[in-house]
Amino acid sequence: MLYFMAVIGFFLLARLAVEAELLEGAYFCFSVGVLFWLQVFTTLFQQLSAVLSLKSERPTLTTFLFLAPPAAALLGWKAIFEFEAAAGRDISINVGRFFFYVDVFMFLLLARLFPQFSQARFNVGAWAAVFPLSTAATAFVSFAHFVGDAFWWVLATGMLVLATFATLFVVILTVRGIVLGELPASPDSLTLYYKFHWDEYPVQPSDFAAAAPRGGRARRWAARQVVKEVASASGPVDALPV
Repeated sequence: MLYFMAVIGFFLLARLAVEAELLEGAYFCFSVGVLFWLQVFTTLFQQLSAVLSLKSERPTLTTFLFLAPPAAALLGWKAIFEFEAAAGRDISINVGRFFFYVDVFMFLLLARLFPQFSQARFNVGAWAAVFPLSTAATAFVSFAHFVGDAFWWVLATGMLVLATFATLFVVILTVRGIVLGELPASPDSLTLYYKFHWDEYPVQPSDFAAAAPRGGRARRWAARQVVKEVASASGPVDALPV
């Protein structure tokens, strides 16, 4: 999912190039962004379909990153369109419509998956949903301003409220987790960390849950004890990637 961040960067560079009056540079960045977006989107969307077909797995909140590239592409193309229109050149805004409706489709898909997201325990990965929702809300407002229809203004207002609520909700839960000592050393975060740093997967979420029935410092201490026990069986503690 993080490959989407590089794609978003190209669309943002396109907007910056327009601000610097480098029109050809804006077209270049926009074209490269579209090229990589199509490639990354195709690959990751196929993986998402595979995950949804397995009842043993559920998508993570990083799935919200699907929202960001088409929304950023719409904003980038809008900047190019306005620059060309100011210069008296006529180009189609329908390219922006294409990206907007792709973004709408992805939002409806994510809304369908909301029951699965709500079952997951909170961890720092929830921040992955904040930026895409904010970008999508900006795209909705931009499209509503262009169309001028009351229907789209209502939807844009709803998206703004949703993005604001999501941001505040994640901030509150993050502060609560830090105060209680559950973040960043939460069992779920440690499990995910060692999953990607060890060739084998010796630490299971159930290990942390069984060792840390309480929250706060007790949970963090128990999680470290589990890691040490696994490390003593897998190799020296100094060799751990921490």
